[in-house]
Amino acid sequence: MKRTVENGKLADGYDAEGLLEAVTRLRESYSDFRWESELWAAQGRRRSPYRALLLFGLSPRTRDWLLVDMCRRIFQQFPRVESFLEGQCCGRLERMVRLGQRPFLESAAAVIEGNDRRVPDYREGLLQIRGVGGKVAECVLAYGYGGEGLPLDANVVRVFQRLCGPAGGRRGQEIERLREWLKSLYERNRSWMQARSVALIDLHELFRLHGQLVCKRTPLCERCPLTGCPSRLRVWDGSRGLIGAPEDFWEDWRELLLEPLPAETALQSQV
Repeated sequence: MKRTVENGKLADGYDAEGLLEAVTRLRESYSDFRWESELWAAQGRRRSPYRALLLFGLSPRTRDWLLVDMCRRIFQQFPRVESFLEGQCCGRLERMVRLGQRPFLESAAAVIEGNDRRVPDYREGLLQIRGVGGKVAECVLAYGYGGEGLPLDANVVRVFQRLCGPAGGRRGQEIERLREWLKSLYERNRSWMQARSVALIDLHELFRLHGQLVCKRTPLCERCPLTGCPSRLRVWDGSRGLIGAPEDFWEDWRELLLEPLPAETALQSQV
């Protein structure tokens, strides 16, 4: 199999060859999972950049189930960006979030208002919002606009560090360096990735899923098919059936990203 990538480790210390081998193994192991590129093809017209911004912007230091419940209540009352701006202006929205989250909402409303009442569709514009860093900006671009984004949450970074080795340096700098390296790797191997139905955001989801189910803080190495991982603690038992993700994995927050249909909007207004 021909790969258009340098052999061995690059100058920054990441193992490119091992990464591509891991993509192959994990894509086979999680073959039944619904990837973001597939969902976008089916639901992209209903995806909301505003909803993506609030969902991921409110996520720091918020447990997943609390985040989903909070955003569900917010989107029931403020389903679109126009109602969000009205709710923020009159102070109704701030009562639905924690005190420390209010500066994010205020800044988001100000930036959106100054951008013709639209969520910015470029990284620099999103970074103007207080509390939005590289991860949240990439989430909005990928999940809200269907662009090529690579968020890299803690699960993904942990898997890459164990598999390919850390690049060194401060954590924030390391994540940015890893993001740029992965984007470059994807671009150089785009046809190889696309032949395996792996979009750039799918690359993030693939390793995030593995980090949540198998390569946890205490790794379940006996369930992991990445036999070339230098951080392996136990031998893989060869059982692929144990790896599959439940069908509803991540469905709650994915559903929150969808704009309501007209009938749903009418029903919500009566609540």
